Amino acid sequence: MYAELLDRDISKFNPNGIAPHTIYRDMMTTLADKPLNDFVKERFEQVIYPFDRDLVTTTELFDWVRTVAKIKVTRENDVALALTAIGGTRKRCCPVHKIGKNVNIWIIRHHDKYKNLTANGLGEIYTPFYEETKK
Repeated sequence: MYAELLDRDISKFNPNGIAPHTIYRDMMTTLADKPLNDFVKERFEQVIYPFDRDLVTTTELFDWVRTVAKIKVTRENDVALALTAIGGTRKRCCPVHKIGKNVNIWIIRHHDKYKNLTANGLGEIYTPFYEETKK
């Protein structure tokens, strides 16, 4: 084995070059995700609270992830990117009672059921999951 390693041609080897493409590189890329993305994906796939519903808001999820799940998140946009990674679609400017007038509601399940609703209609049927338990 040692002799084979010594005899191989390394004339075109570039130590500062790009790593060769292998299936193992792809596996490392998918496994090396942000902790928030891994957390959201795992809970979504297992249908665990608060991802056991069809609709969520980034505002509530941001607060919930920081206080309850104890994951370090500095921007609400990070939560939105994690929801995009699981296939969520955003509906902007939805007025939701007890949360806000211009809330982004994310549809994470049963997209066909909600795709034709307006922002006002979606805001009316949305039920907050975290704001009521916080008090």
